[in-house]
Amino acid sequence: MGVILTERPSCKRSTMLVWSAHAGGNPNDRDRSAEHAHAADRFAREIVRFLTVRMARSRRLMGKPLDGRPSLSILWTCLYSSCVTLLLSAIRRTQTKTVEREAMMRSAVIILENDHVALIERVRDGQTYYVFPGGTIEEGETAQTAAIREAYEELGVRVELHTLAAVVRFQNGDQYYYHATISAGKFGMGTGEELSSDSSSARGSYRPMWLARWDLTCFDVRPHALAQALGAGTLSSMLRPLRIDEAR
Repeated sequence: MGVILTERPSCKRSTMLVWSAHAGGNPNDRDRSAEHAHAADRFAREIVRFLTVRMARSRRLMGKPLDGRPSLSILWTCLYSSCVTLLLSAIRRTQTKTVEREAMMRSAVIILENDHVALIERVRDGQTYYVFPGGTIEEGETAQTAAIREAYEELGVRVELHTLAAVVRFQNGDQYYYHATISAGKFGMGTGEELSSDSSSARGSYRPMWLARWDLTCFDVRPHALAQALGAGTLSSMLRPLRIDEAR
């Protein structure tokens, strides 16, 4: 399995170093929740289409009311519509709670080497943006162990965590970002299944890469406030973790 090195100029004419590799592993929970949400939307559209046809057929068949009472066709249509409406509402509430629950606790690493920052390039729904390596804190994990695991799955390296750099409030939960250094492994050889995902798929593509620190504000690096602080060189000098509120 080879490692691909490419170069791309940034807005400051410096060099962006990109390593990418594809491997197998377990899918990321956040991507599964997105796929489930898309499936729920498709299911809802099919139900609405079916109801439209069913109600139109009922109008053609119901004729006149019998003895001043509504026909069984009308009653059936009303009852069926009410049941399906309740079902769709329950599905959407379940999907919303799932996404919020998975977004409540997340953890990521900030790896800075030779003035370059390790990031994950995401291409999804026609958009290209960049995030710090990390993901959902799974049941039984601490924020620290989740950050270490996610770094290995997405980057293929073992990391040593240092101080807590930032806490980001997002979608009713906190996301923790730790300063970290690479202790072992080969960058770009992650084991996460998401690395084999194509940009045209529902989850989009993932590509581990290095970006010059001074170029963080030239690209769509998220969270933006964290990228700005890191790019300005003020993050490492803070005595307390940077607090960012993106929930509003």
